[in-house]
Amino acid sequence: MFVKFADAAVPEFKEVRNKDFILFGKDNLYPEYLLWLYNKSAKHGAIINSKAKYIAGGGFKSRSSKEGFQLPAINNLGETWDDVAKKAIKDVEIFGGARLLIAWDQVGRIGEILHLPFHKVRRGKESGFLFKDDWKTRGDAIAYPEFDVNQRKGLQLFAYDEYRPGTDVYPLPEYLPCNNYIETDIEISKFHLSAIKNGMMPSKAIEFFNGDPTDEKKREIEQRMTKKFSGAENAGKFLLFFNSSKEKSINITDLSASELDKQFDLLNKTCEQEIFTGHQVVSPMLFGIKTQGQLGGTSELTAAYQIFINTYAKPKQADWERIANYFSAFNGQIADLYIEQLDPVGIQIAIDSVVSLLPKEFIFEKLNVPKEYWNLPATNTKEAVA
Repeated sequence: MFVKFADAAVPEFKEVRNKDFILFGKDNLYPEYLLWLYNKSAKHGAIINSKAKYIAGGGFKSRSSKEGFQLPAINNLGETWDDVAKKAIKDVEIFGGARLLIAWDQVGRIGEILHLPFHKVRRGKESGFLFKDDWKTRGDAIAYPEFDVNQRKGLQLFAYDEYRPGTDVYPLPEYLPCNNYIETDIEISKFHLSAIKNGMMPSKAIEFFNGDPTDEKKREIEQRMTKKFSGAENAGKFLLFFNSSKEKSINITDLSASELDKQFDLLNKTCEQEIFTGHQVVSPMLFGIKTQGQLGGTSELTAAYQIFINTYAKPKQADWERIANYFSAFNGQIADLYIEQLDPVGIQIAIDSVVSLLPKEFIFEKLNVPKEYWNLPATNTKEAVA
């Protein structure tokens, strides 16, 4: 006998005759499915949020500007590249891509750059893109042509998609192979919530031996028993049986304790590990997740942080640095922006072990020493005290 197991959806991208856009999944709602995973799985959501935070880092800085440099606003909302990039970076981590709306002014310069939520955009069948607040409803979508420097007018949509072999219409997220485990994690949380709120597993079998009452009488008995014995404080459900035997009036039987909760706990650990693998997590503690048996020493966290930043965050930061500098150059603005790394929160490193390896300018800057003092000769503390 062939048994068909449940499997997380992998989208198909199809052109439909009466649609002017390419379907994103069977029902055109695959981005909404990915958004559901993000909002419902605590582990998955925490990893996404932390990844986006590390990639966005301390924001954009200028290599050539003086101290006190402030990023200019890039839209009428007053947002800077920091604001727009943070939203776009989170979209990339959830969906595998991001969308920016580019508004050209009358003289062919970029007037505004706005972030568009990825899940509200679909690719047009012929060209360009369509935007709609809710793709589950009827109604027209707003059409935008794709960004083109040779057509500097109106509104255009700039699409950033991470490369994934086999996908040339819509992007897919890097964590796609672990979607089964993310869905399982969500179902495990539902199981525990249901067990607490409703008493999911029956704990008693109650048999009545005074004949078979009417359906109305059965409902009345069930309601009275439920009100008295079930719920969060009186946890557990019960099974009711009505028999015609006259040997006894009532019999209450304890049902054997279920092992299902233990199986779910074991499954939860498996899901945890597979989700970490799918997300390329080196150390869960970097993402605010404490796992059993993990000590989380300073050296371990420091090494994990450096591995993650160098192998995951920096390549993605480089992409957004190129994008920000590309658009900044159009309007003659500073095009030497870079993303500053976040200091590893909670990771303490002994100064004595690294101070001899650091340039004095770095140390002075961290200690907020004014630049006019940087080149003064060192003072011998012992002689000064004497």
